[in-house]
Amino acid sequence: MANNNIKIVCFYTPNGNYSDMANRLKKSCDALHIPTDITQANDLGSWVKNCGYKSEFIRSKLANIEDGESILWIDSDAV
Repeated sequence: MANNNIKIVCFYTPNGNYSDMANRLKKSCDALHIPTDITQANDLGSWVKNCGYKSEFIRSKLANIEDGESILWIDSDAV
């Protein structure tokens, strides 16, 4: 059963194995028919700075949601 009102949003950096984890999250969401917007972002130089970018990233996604759509942030390494 698809829930097209919720879109999972996430970014990951190219360092470490975050790309693999983001792909795993995408596959999990695809299997559940949950739309995603998973984006590779530039590494800002530290884990703290990368985490600090979340609020800006989420705010940009909120500014561009469609009527009736909700977004949900999930870390790429949550799956």
